[in-house]
Parts: sequence; C-alpha cells; structure tokens
Amino acid sequence: MFVLKSLFIILILTVGLSADYIQAYQLHLNGEYEKAIKVLKKSKKEYSNPNLHLLWGHSAKELGNLNEAMSAYERVLMLDASNVQAKNALEEIYKETDRQALLDPTSSLTSLKAYLSFALGYDSNVNAIPDSDILQDYLGDAADVNSTASAFAQLATSLTNTDELGEKGGWYAKYVFKGFLQHNQASTFYNLKTFSLEAGIGHNTQRYNLYIPLSYHRIHYLGEDLLAQYRFNPRLFVPIGKYNMFNLNVLYSKNKYIASENKIKNDTTIAVEVGNYFLFDKDFVSVHLRYEHHTDIASVDSKFIAAKFWTLKVGGKYTLTPTLTTSLNYRFRYGQYDDAVGTTTTTRDDNFHQLDTKLLYKWSKKSNLFLLYTYNNNKSNYPLVDYSKNTLLFGIDYTY
Repeated sequence: MFVLKSLFIILILTVGLSADYIQAYQLHLNGEYEKAIKVLKKSKKEYSNPNLHLLWGHSAKELGNLNEAMSAYERVLMLDASNVQAKNALEEIYKETDRQALLDPTSSLTSLKAYLSFALGYDSNVNAIPDSDILQDYLGDAADVNSTASAFAQLATSLTNTDELGEKGGWYAKYVFKGFLQHNQASTFYNLKTFSLEAGIGHNTQRYNLYIPLSYHRIHYLGEDLLAQYRFNPRLFVPIGKYNMFNLNVLYSKNKYIASENKIKNDTTIAVEVGNYFLFDKDFVSVHLRYEHHTDIASVDSKFIAAKFWTLKVGGKYTLTPTLTTSLNYRFRYGQYDDAVGTTTTTRDDNFHQLDTKLLYKWSKKSNLFLLYTYNNNKSNYPLVDYSKNTLLFGIDYTY
C-alpha cells in the first residue's frame, strides 16, 4: 500500500497537482473523508481543477452526504463535460435519490430505459374514473350513480430512448412509448386500455433543462375505442441553489372522440402549471399550482365540456430505511363549468379531492415491491358526478 501511495504521489506531482490535493487524497485513502473535504475547501487556488471536485464528490459520497457529492460532481462536469467518473457517479445519485423523476431527462445518462409494472388491486367504485392521473385529464370527473366494487389486475409499461446528440452542446432528443391496461373482474365494461407515443427535443445546461415534446394518446374505455388526444407539452426545470428545483409546465391538447355520436364532445385544453421541489438529501417535498381551460370546439354544443379548473398538488417522499421509502400526495381540484345544472341558472361547480400514500420496498437494484392506497372524492351541485372511491393496489415493478 505504501508503494502504491508513493507511486501516486510521484504521478500527481508530474501532472502539477498541489500539495493540498496530495494531502486530501491521502486522507481519503485512510477513510478520513471529512478531513479530506476540509483540505479541499481551503484549496481555493485549485478550484479550476476538475480533479479536486471529483475527489470532493467521492469523499462526500462516502460520508453519505449526497447533496454535497452531487454538487461536487456537477462542478466537475462544468469544468470537464466529458468526465466519465462524474457522469456515472451523478447517475447513481439521481437513481438512489429518485431524482430521475424530478430531473428527467437531465439525469437520463443512459440511452435506453425500459419499465414494467404488474399489480393486483381492489376498487370500491370501479364505475368512477379509474385513475385521475390517467383519465381525468381526458374526461374530467364522471361517475355512474350505481357504484360497483371490483378486484382488478393492472399492467403498465414504458420504453424511453434518449439521444444526447453527440457534441451539440447539451441538446438531446427523446422518444417514449407508454402502455397501460386495467382489467376489472366484476365489470369489464369499465376496463381501460391506453397507449401513447412521444417525441421531443431538449436542451440541458447547468442552469436549466428545457424539454419540448409532442405526443399522441389513444384510449379504449367504456367498451369502445373512445378517444384520441394530441399534446404539445413543454417542461422547464431550473435548479435554485442546492435544495430547490423550480418547474414550469405548459400544455396545449386537442381531444377527438372516435365514435361519430361522441364528436360533439371534442375540445381543446390549455393549461399552465408552476411548482417547486424542495430537496432534502434523498427526500423531497413538492408544491404545484395548475390552471387549465377547456374549450368546446364542436359545431353542436354539448353540456359540461367548456370549463375552467384550478388545481393544488402537494406531495413528498421520505426514506425510512435504505430499502424502504414512503410517499404521500394530496390533490385538490376546483372545476367551474360554463353550463348550468338542470333548468336552473346555477353553473356546475365541482370540488375534487385525492389523497394517496405509497410504500415502496427496494427488492433489488432494478425492482421494487409497492403498496398503494388512493382515496378519491368529488362533490358537485350536479348529483350525477358526486362520488367517492377507495383503491388498494399491490404490485411489483422492474426497470432496465
């Protein structure tokens, strides 16, 4: 070991590294990571050297200080964009702290990713919209007054390819396929199938990540090939210091029903969403506000298509153990429709609440077991869309 240290010292002296760096490296080898970082912090004259920040990142990572390590590795890439060690270390941290979801696609350093999830569940009211994140953006809040409880099986998959476009200065292209299937035991009429295709281009720098995708969505629901949707959905992520990530999403979508008798429901949606992620080492808390406006585009008016929605979303993730994490999310959505209820002059108003909590067990590096509970409740002065439902889901996912 002494011989290896001596050879290393001779080597780094020949490439012009400072005595402080040598001392910090020796401390790192001895497992004295905090002392190594203190020495590196004092070496301000060497701050333009990417190797200093690389060693800083390695030491912070050994201490479990992932935010500090992430910042150090990002500084390495600012000074040397081709540094493979820093790229690989950052990818590991993003995965370990679930920040690939927050920074996607900034953290997508690999070119191809596949995801598969299978789950079994129970829904106390399968007649209502099966999942707000899947269908409410398409159909709003709807329900059958005669609620039916049902067990179900659910399958979700996605395939993502990211091309960093070589030496194009942070530009990348991204292609995504997603599929979803839910089969209900008690009422197959409410089975749900969706798929989507997305293609986008983005620009990623140390100051921001901008991603601009176009996507096509198709939905089979209520026993028929129901709806096609075309989306333009730019997304912007801006890091603010070490512990905040600002997010801006803009959406323009056109919804087209397939069956001729449903075409009177065709509409367009314009939405703006702003939010912030507050980062705490491996965990985060997020707050988002969203406004969306639905406009009836059919030549014949259909009730309860034109509407405005205001949404508040609050959520977070907390790491219980290295293999066990939990999340809690709440969403409130107020909907105001242009049309009146019945023969009155009072316009329809909806108040939608959703609360979900998830427990995730890291079974292996690529797979997780999860338990998800969701409660939905919609209150309205239009009785046909009043409903509540409880959903429990147990499943496994795999990422490649």
